[in-house]
Amino acid sequence: MSRDPGGFVIFVALLAVALITAGCQSPRAASGPGAPPSVPVSVEVAAQEPVPTELHAVGTVDASSIIQIRSQISGELTRVAFMEGGNVNKGDLLFEIDARPYREALRQAEAALARDTAQLRQAEANLARDQAQSKNADADAARYAQLAAQRAASERRTVEHVPLTKVNRKDIVEALYPEPGLWTPADLYTHEHR
Repeated sequence: MSRDPGGFVIFVALLAVALITAGCQSPRAASGPGAPPSVPVSVEVAAQEPVPTELHAVGTVDASSIIQIRSQISGELTRVAFMEGGNVNKGDLLFEIDARPYREALRQAEAALARDTAQLRQAEANLARDQAQSKNADADAARYAQLAAQRAASERRTVEHVPLTKVNRKDIVEALYPEPGLWTPADLYTHEHR
């Protein structure tokens, strides 16, 4: 048997035309009682655009690091400065605590400091006054001691030049030495009658 190559080519061409014709039939003709409904198709020019990446999955998420936050002071929170689940960095403000009680405590401490400073200045002024009075008292004491020594010397000279009796010698010694125990009865006879 010999085959005719031209007849085979014609057969394949007719088969292709029959298949193309069958595929180009209208949708109504292709849809029948058991055929699936046709789907409309739209045509669009391809373009490059960013597409958000969303992943819907069931699972658990672990944080990169977990820390415990404790305040050094107690108080009522007035503001939270971060979003739950957001990233925070070292030094970021996280919470704000009501500062009114601490401002009041600071005001009271400053008032106490001002009061204590005023008391210190008053004490320093009193000390300076007392030191000045002490210097004046020391100067007065030295001057009175000098005057008393001069007076005593003057009175002794006067007593030595005047003849005395036994009675008036005691009066003079008592006048010279007003404190008891500073003179003895022998002091009455130290001056001889001239």
